[in-house]
Amino acid sequence: MRRTRVNQETPFGAVRMGVIDISVNTVKLLIATKQMNGKIDFDKDESTINLLSKIIRTQKCIKGEALDKLMECLNQYLAIALKYCEPRFTKIISAEVLTEVDNKDEILEKITALWFERVETALYDRIALWEKEMKKPKKTESKPSSTKDPDKVRKDFMRFKDHIREKYNLELDEFLQNRDLILEFIHEEYQPDITFYSRDECIKLYYNLIFNDIQKSHRYKFTPNSTIVDLTGDSVNVVQCENGEIVSSESFNIGILSYTDKYIKDGNVDKKDIPLIRKPAHRFFNENMDIAIPENIIFVGGNAINIARICREVPVTRSNDVHGYIIKKSDLEILLEGLCALSYKKRNTLIGLQEGRQNTILSACIILLEFMDRVGEEQGVLSTYGLRHKKIIDLLEENYEIEKKKRDFEEFRAKYPDANI
Repeated sequence: MRRTRVNQETPFGAVRMGVIDISVNTVKLLIATKQMNGKIDFDKDESTINLLSKIIRTQKCIKGEALDKLMECLNQYLAIALKYCEPRFTKIISAEVLTEVDNKDEILEKITALWFERVETALYDRIALWEKEMKKPKKTESKPSSTKDPDKVRKDFMRFKDHIREKYNLELDEFLQNRDLILEFIHEEYQPDITFYSRDECIKLYYNLIFNDIQKSHRYKFTPNSTIVDLTGDSVNVVQCENGEIVSSESFNIGILSYTDKYIKDGNVDKKDIPLIRKPAHRFFNENMDIAIPENIIFVGGNAINIARICREVPVTRSNDVHGYIIKKSDLEILLEGLCALSYKKRNTLIGLQEGRQNTILSACIILLEFMDRVGEEQGVLSTYGLRHKKIIDLLEENYEIEKKKRDFEEFRAKYPDANI
């Protein structure tokens, strides 16, 4: 069953992590939890459009209003991530952005300052939450449960107090009255974890994840001999795979953003004009793309996810619900006509359409349709996975056993305080 909400306190026996992904056209947040039974739940998967690709291409740096908007988005996502995840389990990654810009050091400095600011706020909030929960009557259970610990909050609170006492020889109340000491503590304990990936590294990392599908109910749809089609703002990346391994990768210069600027413009397209605006994409694929007919197509990327959400009327906050969805050519044709029948403003009310994609969703439909026409396929399957999924799954796998051993040791110490270990 899909989890519809996230408790601020991590479930007993579970490990939770958050990853913020800064890419060229979106900033994404993913929070996932590995449960005691080994199952991974994707609790939150959100994204905000920032359209940095044009700025990076023309100016080679991110400054002014564009940088302010990026930091505002990071601020919001860091606040959410640190509400649910410990700072040491909150990571920031950047695909292409911080490997392409000239003012990388300036941006890193701003991100680092923001990190410590948000961690300080999160620390106060976490202590306030602990104190609030501690005042509640102690929970009792008639039957022991392996999935929850009624004293978890108390144990976490006492563990933190003991840590402060050992480190500074101060009680928690005294520590909280000394902001300089708090800032020193945060800078020593919670350094930001920021990792950069190039475009080629991204391809190698997360495309292979598709064939090791964590949501196993969809695995049968992702056959190992498939062609992955990544529809981005600037290009269409076609990756051919055999036996689940990448054998070739080619990028075609037909981006959704440039196509929208040239042929969609204000977004109001009459139904009778659809063949006209499809013609440039049709001509492009006929002239530039010559690949073998794929055994199976896997669509990835935010535009394909938006299409699937609209078709299924799934809210923006529930992208995981369309993982494995079959996108049919016939459905795309119907959707394109329906979108053109709506004004720009009306299109914004569609369930599943992310704010900022009211025009580009038309280009996405057209490019997918013309690609499928070119290769002679009637449908493709959607994967909602991205680089952030690969990063968070690897981190959960790396840390789960370590955290489990720590918890087991702490439980032993609490039960046998006089043991000589």
